[in-house]
Amino acid sequence: MFEGREQAEWNRVSALMALLANIWRAPRSRALSPADFNPYTQRQSVQFEADISVLKNVFVDRKR
Repeated sequence: MFEGREQAEWNRVSALMALLANIWRAPRSRALSPADFNPYTQRQSVQFEADISVLKNVFVDRKR
């Protein structure tokens, strides 16, 4: 019961946060939705497959 109420509160608060963010956003930036602020919404995760040498090149050797 507590979790359902908490999700309902997050739905309400995230809608207000999205409204305020869209009022003050730059004209050419994308419009934000309540799902961007709600921790209970499911987001698609992006996974990259790379070798550890890629991290070494970027962070140790400073190569792009």
